[in-house]
Amino acid sequence: MRNQDRPFVGRQDELTLLRSCSRTAAEGRGQVVLVTGPAGIGKTRLVEEALRPDAPPDARAQAGPAGAPARVPVGRGYCPADHAAPALWPWQQALRALARHSGRPAGFTAALDLLESAGTRHAPDDAASAAAMRFAALAGAADAVLSAAAEPLVIVLEDLHWADTNSVELLRQVAGGIVDSRLLLITTLRALPDEAGDAARELSRLDSVQPVPLRPLTTAAVRDYLASLGPLASSTARAEEVARRSGGLPLLLDAAARDAGAPGTVAIRDLVEALLAQLPEPARRVAQVAALLREATDAELVGQVAGVDGSTAARALDAAYRAGLLTRTASPAGAEARGFEFAHGLLADGLADLLGAAERREIHRRAAVALQARPSTVPGLAAEVAGHWRRAGRDEEARRRAAQWARRAAAESVRALAYDDAATHLLAAVEAARQAGAGDPELAETTLELARAYYLAGALAEALRHCEQAAEAAQRAGRGDLMAAAALVVRWVNFPLVTEAVPRLCRMALATPQPPAVRAQLLSQLAAILSETASGEAARQHVDDALELARASGDAQALLDAARAREMLLTGPDDAQERLRLAATAIEQAERLGQPLSALFGQQWRIRAAYQLGRLDLVDESMAAVAALADRSGLPLASWHRLRGVAARAVLEGRFATARSANLEAHRLGSRAGDAQAAGLSHAFAAYLAMLRADTSELADDFWPALEAVPPSPLMTAFRANLLLLDGRREEAMAWYERLRWLLDDPVVDVRWGGVLVLLIDLVEAFGDPPAAEALATHLKPYAAYPGAIGMPTVFFTGSVQGLYGRALSHAGQPREAESALREAIARDTALGARPHVVLGRLALADVLRRLEEPEAAATLAVAAAAEARRLDMPGPLARADRLLADLAAARRATDPLTPREHEVAALVVQALPNREIAARLVLSERTVESHVRSILAKLGCVNRTELVARWRP
Repeated sequence: MRNQDRPFVGRQDELTLLRSCSRTAAEGRGQVVLVTGPAGIGKTRLVEEALRPDAPPDARAQAGPAGAPARVPVGRGYCPADHAAPALWPWQQALRALARHSGRPAGFTAALDLLESAGTRHAPDDAASAAAMRFAALAGAADAVLSAAAEPLVIVLEDLHWADTNSVELLRQVAGGIVDSRLLLITTLRALPDEAGDAARELSRLDSVQPVPLRPLTTAAVRDYLASLGPLASSTARAEEVARRSGGLPLLLDAAARDAGAPGTVAIRDLVEALLAQLPEPARRVAQVAALLREATDAELVGQVAGVDGSTAARALDAAYRAGLLTRTASPAGAEARGFEFAHGLLADGLADLLGAAERREIHRRAAVALQARPSTVPGLAAEVAGHWRRAGRDEEARRRAAQWARRAAAESVRALAYDDAATHLLAAVEAARQAGAGDPELAETTLELARAYYLAGALAEALRHCEQAAEAAQRAGRGDLMAAAALVVRWVNFPLVTEAVPRLCRMALATPQPPAVRAQLLSQLAAILSETASGEAARQHVDDALELARASGDAQALLDAARAREMLLTGPDDAQERLRLAATAIEQAERLGQPLSALFGQQWRIRAAYQLGRLDLVDESMAAVAALADRSGLPLASWHRLRGVAARAVLEGRFATARSANLEAHRLGSRAGDAQAAGLSHAFAAYLAMLRADTSELADDFWPALEAVPPSPLMTAFRANLLLLDGRREEAMAWYERLRWLLDDPVVDVRWGGVLVLLIDLVEAFGDPPAAEALATHLKPYAAYPGAIGMPTVFFTGSVQGLYGRALSHAGQPREAESALREAIARDTALGARPHVVLGRLALADVLRRLEEPEAAATLAVAAAAEARRLDMPGPLARADRLLADLAAARRATDPLTPREHEVAALVVQALPNREIAARLVLSERTVESHVRSILAKLGCVNRTELVARWRP
């Protein structure tokens, strides 16, 4: 009995839920439904029932313009086992079906074009570019799918447990925005921890996902099933026996019901043998051949492999269809011809298991030979051929062919940005080549391809392991070129395994003759690693040699690598001009190579140097270039850098609303891409804004747990101490400050050192540490020689370092030097447009002038600072200004002998008003005024009113 002819029982709750989700999606709130359960539990049948055309109106239709039901188009895609199809294949199937049948193909064609164009891409050279390109492609496709779902739409993706990584990621992307669409996305997935755990867990965490777990049919449901078959007895006892023998799996109910009294349970083999027995003898072998071909069940190919003519194969497949082994399906190309697919994967497995091992190997060999004769443009052909050769035997030819076709399949996967799939194919290729007795050169080349696939997929530990294996094989073969390639796979990342393995690989390759450009790249790679491991002098020598070789060779990649390695070594205050020169080199070579992210990094260096030099014109030029790169490349990482630059500029200038908005948008973009580092930088930005405004409301609810998860470093310790202080946890802040204090005497100078110095000033002031202030001033002085700001384009820029230097001098007991530095800082920050830092500079200078006994000047600065802090919404600095003004007023009162009334009288006396008029204005008697005037003259030591006018200061 065919699946669609079997009674449908026992799933009423699940069916109601699915139909409710369909109705909700059609009304404008899209949803993902995750139907889970073991093989044979009825996942596909449940979906078919929920979407069948004659279902109740709310299951498949909505009212059309004239009140008639309007069918919702459905697109289905299937995930084949063993990576036997190209990346994103289920999505491509579903979108092709929708483009054919929806009546509005344009939107689906746009999404399909984005998916199919992945196969024509040139693979990037580094993991960051690979991740960015992959995310851009999938995000674009997700947006196109959601845009097409402006009208009600259903997509069904079957067997998600076999899905390629990109298909799962695209599903996650679509699920992230589905609630604002009219799309119902249904997936089926085996809920087995070893097979589907990661995908299920990833999806189940999303709010837009509705899980629908299926469990074995109950005895009551089995009784309903038996009763629907006719006058057959359907007692409770019989139903219990059938439920026991079938395990409650709908697929096995018929076989279990045929002989309910038999011992044991029904196996798939029993069902398959019963169905196979219904076929004529010649058709049985054809059906078994089709079972091994799985996805390729067209009559021509089955006939070729089975050794029969096409018409015989077609009749055999039709007989298998009538027996319930196969179902009909539209051809992949959408033509009128129809093919077949197995009614259930378990049936195909069962048929294949009936064949002997030798017979299976021979069928796989014939299938491989037949398929490899087909055009190479057929999607997924290489993976399918490789799979058949892999199962065709252990002889040398089969192993070599398996390795050859697996490498082809991997190349297709890399072009499609499916790096995990490429690694899977290449693992099989390496193993097959080794079993075929391949020599060291071939093993080194294939292992290098595997290492590169792992690197592009972000699996760095695996990439390094295979780089070392490839290098060893290359060394045995005397292939210095392959040794160099092994050393250059994992690049521009840093973690313990890299710092151990990559220098060793570089030195191994450098010990052999290398072309100048390759040698330059190896030296740059080695320098980049050494720069992170406190081997600065050695790193500088290597990068100097690399630059010389790169310039002599004129090789664009070598020049770019050397520039990048050199920039990593620029950690001092006087590096701005060299950073500008390196930026120009990086931008030029990146454009030659067509590497937009490398050009982006060059623009970031330029922004950093331009801010330090106070060249806002250069900052504007580079920010415009970053925006153009983002628009031209379409890479989300480029857009993320643009947003981070906007946020950094806005917070420097006190445009806090704009800064928050750009930071939030960047955070969302990074989170959508799954980039934990991007999320961390958004937290760091919010932390800096909180410190600048002295307001912990800037911190997100998850800030403190996120901070706990960050690896320890001096920069993170400085952030933590400041924020604890801001949060009122002074003792904890003091404990963390003590961990930083020693760095002022024995600094660890790296790219983060400037940030540590910037964050130390508030702590030094808060904890009253003059020796630390003096040491801090010494470290800040070289930076203070430059007119601009320091910082990072991806986080923030502080104001003129002259202001920090002045504050350090003040707390080190050098008020006159501090006054000079702070006046200069206010002028510089004004030129930069750094209004928040003008506020902080005025407050610091006011405090210095107060201590220098210039209260009037201090009060003037504090009033100006308070006004600006109020305009910018800086509650902490505003409170400081108010306290300072209150302290100044209190000090003045403490040294002023006159009463408030006497002040009023004196103010009128100095205006040359007579006592009578003063009395009238103050509503006093003239005698009282005379008494006040005498008291004023006596207290101030004035002989007469004329002397009072000359000496009076309000």
